Amino acid sequence: MFDIGFAEMALIALIALLVLGPERLPLVARKLGAIMGKSRRMFNKFQQEFMRETNEIERQVQTQLLAVKDTVKQTEEEFEKLITEEYKDPDFTDESEE
Repeated sequence: MFDIGFAEMALIALIALLVLGPERLPLVARKLGAIMGKSRRMFNKFQQEFMRETNEIERQVQTQLLAVKDTVKQTEEEFEKLITEEYKDPDFTDESEE
């Protein structure tokens, strides 16, 4: 998450010990840990909900895409059928032959 190494963490702990003192440091650390844990859980819940919604939208788009593909295929088949019937019609004359 953060790019903090051991040396930076030790420096932060030393400064916190000097500022807060040995009596209040464990209480503050406990509260800070609880806040971080709660925020992490909230973020994970948000991330899961976001992924769930994204997957639902993707599923709906896939369903619509399949429906469009089926419609295009049906239209293509009907068009080919009309062209085939038109060529079989005895009254059909090709204008390019004239």
